[in-house]
Amino acid sequence: MAIKAGFSGQAYREDTVRKIRKIHEAEFDVPIAVDGAMNLENAKKVVGSGAARINSNSYIFGAENIESAIKSLDFSHFSHNGGDII
Repeated sequence: MAIKAGFSGQAYREDTVRKIRKIHEAEFDVPIAVDGAMNLENAKKVVGSGAARINSNSYIFGAENIESAIKSLDFSHFSHNGGDII
């Protein structure tokens, strides 16, 4: 979770990237999914640190153009690991 558990629309927790890197350093070979505060800026951070999937709610459904919001999260534009949007 990139936010405190609870409701949608909370602020991004800056320790999320450190936690993702720590999982990779422990050599766990599991896909990491991140939920909470997944706008374009934060999605780039977590994907860049090794997340394979993101869950985005407020960013997508709060956008004026939902299709554009989803397309902006296309990992092929900023990912080295070819992750998924959930």
